[in-house]
Parts: sequence; C-alpha cells; structure tokens
Amino acid sequence: MLITVRSAYRWLTKDHGLETSAGWNWIWKLPLPTSLCFFLWQGCHLALPVKEFLCQRGVLASNTCP
Repeated sequence: MLITVRSAYRWLTKDHGLETSAGWNWIWKLPLPTSLCFFLWQGCHLALPVKEFLCQRGVLASNTCP
C-alpha cells in the first residue's frame, strides 16, 4: 500500500473514535514506518519542534520568521 501525504491527511482527518483516554498505543500499531509513527505521536502530543513551541518552552527567544 502506497502512503501519500494526501492519504495520510484523509486518514488523520477522519473520526476514528480514538480517544486520548484510551491511550496512544494505537499509533504504534499502525502499519507505518516507526519514524512516521513517532512523527504522528509528536503531533498528537503537540510536541513537534516548531519555532512556536520551542519559544513557549524557552528554547528560542523569538518565534518570528527569519
């Protein structure tokens, strides 16, 4: 099965009935490479290292675009 950005976006925007209270183990059971599962896990936990989050955590002084 070929996974594209389009198919991943469509899958992510569907309501799967997956609740955070049930845990995040479902991410690791997906038939995806581990690196994509980790990226998805980071996204679900708002932990992607983007400038906005790094600034909020005090890693960067400013979140403005260079």
